[in-house]
Amino acid sequence: MAQQLHGNVPTKDLSIFCSQMAMVLHSDITIMEGVRILHEQTENRNLRNALAEIHADMDKGIPFSQSFERFKNTVFPEYLTNMVALGEVSGTIDTVFSQMSDYYNKDNAIRSKVKAAVTYPLILTVLMLGIIVLLVVRILPMFSDILNTMGGTMPVLTQVMMSFSAFLGHYLIPILAVIAAIVVFCVFYSKTGGGRMFFDHLKLALPFSSQIFTRIITARFARCLAILIRSGVNLLSALEMMQTLIGNAYVEKRFQKTREEIYEGKDLVDGLTETGIFPPLFLRLVAIGQNAGFLDEMLFKASDIFDEEVQTSLERMTTFIEPVMIIILSIIVGVILLSVMLPMINIMNTIG
Repeated sequence: MAQQLHGNVPTKDLSIFCSQMAMVLHSDITIMEGVRILHEQTENRNLRNALAEIHADMDKGIPFSQSFERFKNTVFPEYLTNMVALGEVSGTIDTVFSQMSDYYNKDNAIRSKVKAAVTYPLILTVLMLGIIVLLVVRILPMFSDILNTMGGTMPVLTQVMMSFSAFLGHYLIPILAVIAAIVVFCVFYSKTGGGRMFFDHLKLALPFSSQIFTRIITARFARCLAILIRSGVNLLSALEMMQTLIGNAYVEKRFQKTREEIYEGKDLVDGLTETGIFPPLFLRLVAIGQNAGFLDEMLFKASDIFDEEVQTSLERMTTFIEPVMIIILSIIVGVILLSVMLPMINIMNTIG
């Protein structure tokens, strides 16, 4: 996963920055003085440079939100710049920064958990492949020479494994080069529009990842929309701002059609249902909140529910993967050992 939707500051640093700004503003320190203080203690270079320029602009009389917007999508995400402008106009900028701190803190927590869940099986896979390659390329040829010296007919399994060992021994470097080229291609392709669309769709199509990413998208969507509505943005304007905040190109494309239909008068729940993305529980909570007149509260509750579901799903996946990988490795090692032991047993029986 990318570090954030847009901008060049990690979500962890954004959360800290927003939290500090909220604390400064709650302490009745002026925004200009607060920007100067945070500039002096911020470690992230991009953020520190941006704050220096914002402070210089404010010293010239330029409003904070106007200077802040100069760094939209280069340092700060568009969502944050829009919320800062909204907060300055409404006089609730301290509340906005507090909400943004909570949002980026939770978003960073989810991203960290996803990375940890992906890293663990990836390490196991690399170790497993390393052990298999070592056995096939180094160990099997040693037994092959011994078996050829002792003579006798080798079983089919042994012949297949020895042929595979010889093939892998001759072409290991080209195979690794091809794998590396594929990985590099996928990385660069994922940064293009078509590549992002493909991989974002793949996340929702694969059985083992669709549930997790669907809930991540739902939690993010609910939290962003709740913050916008609570900040006084009307539903239609909030949905327009949501277009680039979902974090998945495939869902954003489907949501664009839904947003246009809601503009034309379609009910919010019906429109969200037609996307085929959001879980039934979320849609039910939205319907209840909309009918009762406290949509923002239900959206916040939905975001918390699906955050917990994401965490549960990640823990379940990690717990499931470890024994599966061990079983697969045991089977492969067992087959390799069997291919070596079978001819030796046959030879011993012949001698006996």
